[in-house]
Amino acid sequence: MLPAQPVRPKEVVGLAPCPHHVPVPTCEEVASIADSVDRAARAHELIGGKTPRPGQLRELRANALRTAIGEGRDAAELATRLGVRAADIAWMTSLEKPTWPVRATTR
Repeated sequence: MLPAQPVRPKEVVGLAPCPHHVPVPTCEEVASIADSVDRAARAHELIGGKTPRPGQLRELRANALRTAIGEGRDAAELATRLGVRAADIAWMTSLEKPTWPVRATTR
């Protein structure tokens, strides 16, 4: 019988990246997209996923939508591109911060 050989871990160097893993762009990369509609759409796509800064993406989307509207783009066109209702564009571009009702405290 042969003596037992020590089991060594396989080398990890040189492995190809997983074909199913797509790197998520950073907020800075999204902000660098030149077209305001493309920038808003990309930010909107990323908000639903696992992103470390969803608040910053919402702000990027809002600013991009405001820019697009300022350039004369129609809210219905923007809504179609983002896959939302035209009424949603109004609250997405609102400068107001959402507020929540104060919970009644009982003692």
